[in-house]
Amino acid sequence: MDLQDLKRWHWMAIGLLVGSLWAATQLFYGINPDGETTAGTFEMVVMTTLKAPAFVDIFDNGNVYVTALQIHPPTIDDGPAENVKEPAASHQIQWVTGNIARRRFKPDAREWQTRTFRYKAPMPFVPSPKYDYVSQDWVPYGSFKKFKGYVKPTEKNYPSIRAYFDELNRKYGAGSMLYRYAWWESRWAVMTIYPIGGLLLIGGIWPVIIGLLAGAGFGSTKKEASAGLSQYKGSRPAEISKSDQVTEKDRKRLAAMNAELEMNLQNSASSTTPKTGVMADTAVRKLEGASVEETKKALEDKADRAKAFGAGRTDFYPTEIHPEQKKE
Repeated sequence: MDLQDLKRWHWMAIGLLVGSLWAATQLFYGINPDGETTAGTFEMVVMTTLKAPAFVDIFDNGNVYVTALQIHPPTIDDGPAENVKEPAASHQIQWVTGNIARRRFKPDAREWQTRTFRYKAPMPFVPSPKYDYVSQDWVPYGSFKKFKGYVKPTEKNYPSIRAYFDELNRKYGAGSMLYRYAWWESRWAVMTIYPIGGLLLIGGIWPVIIGLLAGAGFGSTKKEASAGLSQYKGSRPAEISKSDQVTEKDRKRLAAMNAELEMNLQNSASSTTPKTGVMADTAVRKLEGASVEETKKALEDKADRAKAFGAGRTDFYPTEIHPEQKKE
């Protein structure tokens, strides 16, 4: 079977199966983003921007800020803890990824250098008291102002780091803490998007591409099926219209034509009979004119003149036997 012989529903089933297997693979291995792991530095620079960077001495006396923050869905932490002294954790975490830019205070390094990073936020999330911009009253880096009448939450922990970011936006205004949540990596999205994607790509687009390639001559030519009686179906006999039916007038006309044909045959036969009759009459007259003795003698002479073959016992092949001539 060639590829062009597959029906569209075959490709749809294949695409659905491939998408489901890919989704199961993603859920099995989980989300493990790339980037350099950052621990305490991230909490310190979480609200920095290009216009209001943070000054840190751990980067060789330079400025630092973060961009393109993205929170990933919860997953099981099966890796080592951020602090090497702590044992490996087994609870849920949320990865936070983004770009961190730094600029050192050196004559030869005045350009910003950017790299990717990832931060492992435990669930529930408990911010560091030193860099908790919700519980502290001072405005970080002088770029944000809290709302008047803002009431601090009584709890010091949050269900997730996403809830902590939302609390920062409530305190300093919407857009103060910019981030994006990667909903397409959640379990329900993976089990929905991947199978539908496989269904559309393999079941919808791929058959069209196969058809175009086959039409352009890149596919194998189909063999003509051998003709057989099983390929043909019986049909109902055609109904005879009234105009094609035999009427009484047609029967009479057919009988007249048969009678005329018989008459012509009789006339042609009677025209050849006289010659034959003359010959027969002549032969009869000759027979009637001869006597019995003459007729008998003629028959004996004819019998004597008859040829015989292989009459002798010593003959190995047919030999004509001649009658013995009488000696005078």
